[in-house]
Amino acid sequence: EYVAGLDPKSFYQFEHRRLGQDSYKLGIITDIAQVGGYPEYKGKAYKDSDNDGMPDAWEKKFGLNPKDASDANADLNGDGYTNIEKYINGIDPTKKVDWKNLDNNEDTLAKIEQGLAEYKK
Repeated sequence: EYVAGLDPKSFYQFEHRRLGQDSYKLGIITDIAQVGGYPEYKGKAYKDSDNDGMPDAWEKKFGLNPKDASDANADLNGDGYTNIEKYINGIDPTKKVDWKNLDNNEDTLAKIEQGLAEYKK
């Protein structure tokens, strides 16, 4: 037994136990100050007139209204994903994607690695 009274073959004990002590002495991070605080981002934020989380330029590019916050929760092409989800994930909101077809899944890490290799040339 890993823990008295728990079945070692049961995954439950691992999913529902509090983490042991670590460098924070509490087992889990409970305050952002424990890891040095939030990073400081420099630069100018994208303009977002309606404060819906999508930049005005992106909304204009795909025919959305940069002054209408409700379009963030809309689904431009009816494929089940909201416009804000598509923005966050870098998906063109005008194109329908059959997510059940595994050929449509993108290996974004490989694309990033390829882009970095091209950049370093």
